[in-house]
Amino acid sequence: MVIALAHSRAPNPGPIPPYRAIPSALIQRGSHTGLPKKPKPDRKRFLYLRQVQNLTNAVLFSDRQGQQLISGMTVLWSHLPGFKSVELPRLQTRLFKRITQWAERNGFELCAVWVRENGKQKKEHLHVIWNVPVNLLGDLERFILADMRFSKGGVEMSRGGYGRFGMRTQKMRLGKLRYMLKAYDHRHFRYYLRESQNTGEILGIQHRGTDGALDCKRAGTTQNIGPAARKRAGWQEIKGYDALGRALCPDA
Repeated sequence: MVIALAHSRAPNPGPIPPYRAIPSALIQRGSHTGLPKKPKPDRKRFLYLRQVQNLTNAVLFSDRQGQQLISGMTVLWSHLPGFKSVELPRLQTRLFKRITQWAERNGFELCAVWVRENGKQKKEHLHVIWNVPVNLLGDLERFILADMRFSKGGVEMSRGGYGRFGMRTQKMRLGKLRYMLKAYDHRHFRYYLRESQNTGEILGIQHRGTDGALDCKRAGTTQNIGPAARKRAGWQEIKGYDALGRALCPDA
């Protein structure tokens, strides 16, 4: 798919000749002459390929380990009294530490992948999918609300639509992951032959509006399904746009 970069401009008192406007957005020499220039990365606002790779491999690895990420949670940090954006990493670390302890008391080891977002309505919030059994979500929600002192509505457990057993198929889990990856940089593309291809389309990630900036890491996993754990287990990492696209969208 061929794409071109466009920039909105305020009304100008006089016409701008095309030869002055077009060259600034196009490559002028070399093998990619005439194709758009790639935008400058903005990792405070967008997810990037390495994060997509890490989360995709973590979800598939957890499947192989028999620790399927069958349910999830959304946390709205604005519902935490006195919340300040600068404290987000510390608060999330505390949240996961307490949930990990709760999981151990309930007889299992927590496996999770997470993505931070900063939306216009929800502001700073957190999406998680994990291996928490659906029948324990209510108990976990009550525990978090009491332990962290969130106000009502600050913690939303993802149980609706998943039935009694949660996201029971890999297809459902990958569909949820693609939604969580919606802050992937929709401006990014790769050069392929004599065209430019949008990498979000290759990965099967739908763009749902540009997210606000965050001054901290945007996505990650629990250590037990992270890169080091996968390497120790001999997991063959899925890499590259095409391979990740096939993994994320197995029916495509």
